Amino acid sequence: VLFRSSDVGVRVKHIPQFGNFLAGYTNSFGNGAYDFMLLKTDVEGNEEWHQTYGTAAWERVYDAALTKDSGMMIVGETTNTPDGETDIYIVRTDKNGNELWSQQIGAAGPDVAKTIVADVDSTFIIAGQKYVADSAMYKGWMVRMDHHGTVLWEKTLGKLGDCVINDAVIDHPSGQIALVGMVVRPQGDTLIFEGKGLPSGYFGIETQAKLDGVVYYEGLASFGSGDRYVTVQRFDNQYSYGGFDLSIAQNYSGLSWEMNVAQVNYIHDELMGEVITTSDFGAIVVGSITDSWMGGS
Repeated sequence: VLFRSSDVGVRVKHIPQFGNFLAGYTNSFGNGAYDFMLLKTDVEGNEEWHQTYGTAAWERVYDAALTKDSGMMIVGETTNTPDGETDIYIVRTDKNGNELWSQQIGAAGPDVAKTIVADVDSTFIIAGQKYVADSAMYKGWMVRMDHHGTVLWEKTLGKLGDCVINDAVIDHPSGQIALVGMVVRPQGDTLIFEGKGLPSGYFGIETQAKLDGVVYYEGLASFGSGDRYVTVQRFDNQYSYGGFDLSIAQNYSGLSWEMNVAQVNYIHDELMGEVITTSDFGAIVVGSITDSWMGGS
């Protein structure tokens, strides 16, 4: 697909016999700066249409999920705010790309939705970070929302510093929610963050751990039955090969570390795009690396 300017694809969602949705953001079209974008292809990958959603400010997509009526829920951030800080931005479309509704959530401070997970009951878990004025920090933020945009419950998680939830999954049939992210303490060091809770929003497990250097969770997926997880850590310490590297591990049901599976080590930075599990209980991690011998990233 060739547009006129800078365009980023973030998620691809496939519907059998219908085609594919590609969600991302673009400044080739839309209302100005960058806008959310949804592109539809047929089953062969030929473009059928594309739509943009947003304001005259800058919008950026981080994740997207299919709805039961073959529409999309797209989440990210917008700078359409009085102070220039980001707000959470959510767009719901039908299967033809028509916007059904959008929501902007936030106040003073940086707010962003980093991940969305569809549940079997037509509700969604959306998570990221939200500024909490009482603490003068941003906290890990999570809501359960239905496909009409109604918030069923809302939680803020994390302590000891600024917290962001980078990824989440829902275990079936229990419906338990697992999440991972990072905490940056006032003294500047970084902690890994993990949590596990019930469908009602009660989180009985919420832990933080300090590792050497800068280490945090970037991705999470469940291995089939939900009693194991695959996690992706991004780290820059004495074990990295210059810049940020990726470490892929298997974890127990409580999200405690079980064993390393693989590492991605190049001279410069590596960045995870997404991690998913496969039908044979494996996993696929995709992303980007930045090395001069590759001509860029």
